[in-house]
Amino acid sequence: MKKYLLCTLSITVLVFNAHAQDFLGFTNSNYSGVTGSDLQPASIVDSRFKTDFNLFGTSFSLYNNYVGLKHEALDHDHKWTDFSTDNYYAFKETPIQNHLDIRSGPKPKSIYIANNLYLPSLMVNLTDKDAIALKWKVRSIINIDGVDAPLADLLYNSLEVPSLWVPQVNNKNLSVQAMVWAEYGFTYARVIKAEGEHFLKAGATVKYVAGLAAAYFYVKDFQYQFSSDSVLSISHGDAGYGHSSNFNSDQNNFGYKSVSQPSFGFDLGVVYEWRPDYMKYKYDMNGEKDLTRKDLNKYKLKVGLSILDIGKVKFSNG
Repeated sequence: MKKYLLCTLSITVLVFNAHAQDFLGFTNSNYSGVTGSDLQPASIVDSRFKTDFNLFGTSFSLYNNYVGLKHEALDHDHKWTDFSTDNYYAFKETPIQNHLDIRSGPKPKSIYIANNLYLPSLMVNLTDKDAIALKWKVRSIINIDGVDAPLADLLYNSLEVPSLWVPQVNNKNLSVQAMVWAEYGFTYARVIKAEGEHFLKAGATVKYVAGLAAAYFYVKDFQYQFSSDSVLSISHGDAGYGHSSNFNSDQNNFGYKSVSQPSFGFDLGVVYEWRPDYMKYKYDMNGEKDLTRKDLNKYKLKVGLSILDIGKVKFSNG
């Protein structure tokens, strides 16, 4: 069974991230240290930090196109932002459904769940132009696609939708994919050009990828009928599934153990900065001239391009 890692093209302008990532809001900052190399390998060189050590960190993400939060629930005057006792109890007694936006239109529904567990990792700027990082992570993804609106409505309402009990319903393409893997990465970044108002740096990460678990399930032309909230009739469906060897029922192999063939992945990135006032950040010290302040952001415009998670991992069939 083959499971392919996500390949992402990410473009960063100033501090805007064009693609959803782990540690959102932090990984694309100038103070993310070793964590920032996940989004942009070149970020570790000319960093605000000489050295950065990450002992432990985690990032959890959940996206869907079915259930959302109404904008007014996040307004400044909303009770969620008022922690006085009276408002807290008044809001607590309000049904949560009143604050949710349900989009049960014809478009198929999807759910994406991701978790990134950061284990001890280190970044060091060796010189003004060279930096390295050693990273250890465990990542997991669950992706559910092709849930048609009637099935989404039934699941959301715990099957208690009488109007959907009688007619036969067809779900065209339903699929679930899940994968857990570990990464051991080495990142190297270097300043390519640092002359005048133009600054350019590049970086690359090589990762050893160890697959820990994977599974998939799909159903095509899934035709079903609920006659009540406890009786389901299935008239048609072309189903298939696969899983890694540690899902076998006669084994107890779950844990931090690779069940895939040895695999490697790569991240590549480049960053350009426009520094029209670069002379403001120059100084002389201890007999050295034209030193550059490392603790300050020196650009008026910053553009980054990165290609992430190039590679694949192959599991043995269970």
